[in-house]
Amino acid sequence: MMLQNPTIGFIGGIHENPPISNIDEPVLYSDYIYMIIGTLRAMSYTVNFADLRKIDRTHFARFVKNSDILVVSVTIDNLPFIEKMAIPPEKLVLFQLNSSVDYYLSAFPHFYRSITNFDETKIFDEALSDVIKTIVGTSPHKKQIHRSIPSEFIVPNSTLHLHIGTGCDRKDRFCSLKNSAFSSLCETLDLLKTIERAFHKNCSLIRIKNHLGKSSRPLLLDIANYSLSHGSDSPFFSCHLIPEEYFDDIALFSILRKARFMQVEIDAMHTCPDILDYYGLSSNMSCLKTIIQNLINAGIPSIIINYVIGSPRETEQSLQHLLSDSLELYRISSSSLEFKLHFYYDENRKVLSDKEKGHQAKGFVRHTLIHDTSLSFDHIYAFSYHFYKLIMERPDRKSVV
Repeated sequence: MMLQNPTIGFIGGIHENPPISNIDEPVLYSDYIYMIIGTLRAMSYTVNFADLRKIDRTHFARFVKNSDILVVSVTIDNLPFIEKMAIPPEKLVLFQLNSSVDYYLSAFPHFYRSITNFDETKIFDEALSDVIKTIVGTSPHKKQIHRSIPSEFIVPNSTLHLHIGTGCDRKDRFCSLKNSAFSSLCETLDLLKTIERAFHKNCSLIRIKNHLGKSSRPLLLDIANYSLSHGSDSPFFSCHLIPEEYFDDIALFSILRKARFMQVEIDAMHTCPDILDYYGLSSNMSCLKTIIQNLINAGIPSIIINYVIGSPRETEQSLQHLLSDSLELYRISSSSLEFKLHFYYDENRKVLSDKEKGHQAKGFVRHTLIHDTSLSFDHIYAFSYHFYKLIMERPDRKSVV
């Protein structure tokens, strides 16, 4: 039974040790959390926010005690850490993007009251209303819904992280966002209002976390043109591009650079044709080489290539194929290129295997992503270290902006 006028606490900053990567990346909260907080406050609820990286245990204990409902943004990485916090189950609501964490919870005791997800396959207002209803038992009116980040959460002279991954029109085999309502969501989210607030607070960098294919081009152009027309000195940090859609879009790259985009992330996923075929992607090395060269020619100073390894079809040969291709790409520009390796998991799966439950019991939440492959987790993990070591210690490597 829901309480009348409960005090709601949102907890951020729960994470495991940084994943192996050659990129220093801070812990990110979902900016949807900020929009949920703004909406709840518009509904006259008392809502507080605690960053676990910035408060001690005494203050955290007081925060938990003074909150009737505690909402925690849960990911595959921080799930066991949330459990160890021993928050009273009747208070705890887990918030996630989509439902990618649901089936991992079967390996844990029932330590929470409910779980809610921001369903990016729906339009924004409907998805946010569903989350609010799970938390407090009632839905907001249309005028109460916040579609931008409240000004109080934009810290002056800091880096602003915008997650605008509003669905996906790329047919990745492992993605759960197929046939999503991303176009409706892009039109609904008032991103420019958030960016304007960031400009006014002199944010040094604005990092755009988008995961769209063709549909992200007009959105990126809107943001770039807004930046150019307002003459802000705040540079944008990064955006994601799909190589098979944008490899020859020289006009877009030029505008992004004029608008002070400092970094572009390319979601290549892999380079081995057999793995790309399994993923259901049409990307290839030719696309990658072309988009990298065109981005360099446009003056984008930093380019990150994202890979996903450890799928059921992964083999030692496919991993070596990836390494060889990456070294070939690296020769295009050692001063601009970086790489990120991500472990494969299928967001559409709903049941843990016995093998995965065993990994969970050992605390290997991230490692349960690797399943039904001829390669062991230890083998794939060791490859990732070897990959980064080889790239990072190349004598011609230069630091990226």
